[in-house]
Amino acid sequence: MPFTSTLNHANTNGLKVYPINVGNPPSDAEWPDGRTAKEMFANLKAELWWTVRCAFQRSYELLLFLEGQEGGCDHPLEDIIVLPDSKELTGQLPVPKWLKNEKGRIGIESKLSLARRGIPSPDFAEALVLTYSPELIEDFVMPSVTPVFGGRGAGLLS
Repeated sequence: MPFTSTLNHANTNGLKVYPINVGNPPSDAEWPDGRTAKEMFANLKAELWWTVRCAFQRSYELLLFLEGQEGGCDHPLEDIIVLPDSKELTGQLPVPKWLKNEKGRIGIESKLSLARRGIPSPDFAEALVLTYSPELIEDFVMPSVTPVFGGRGAGLLS
């Protein structure tokens, strides 16, 4: 199978797809505690996963609030998350571990580390997480990549 990218196929039928490099530094966002994303996270991947984690926390707090339970808090609906009925997605979301690096910044387990644990890439969870990216590169042009031996670009994605 030749090397392909979602970007090569998804810009059809009205669907617009933007590249996101989760290895980039975190955004310039300021968090509620006053710290910046650059102070808190090792990279954009960690910031995005943490953002989704916070959305789940707000959703749970809203549920408690609506049920009149202790610990509940009212949140605007645009700040919460509601998932589709997907066993793949809900099964993958809790899989990657988080950690703190040598600088005390939050990081998310790599795909290589997941593979070493015998866990496949959490593609459904990553798709959700990437929807929280603030980065849009409107003028991106997909580079031409020539497959080597019909593989995955000779290790470009491995």
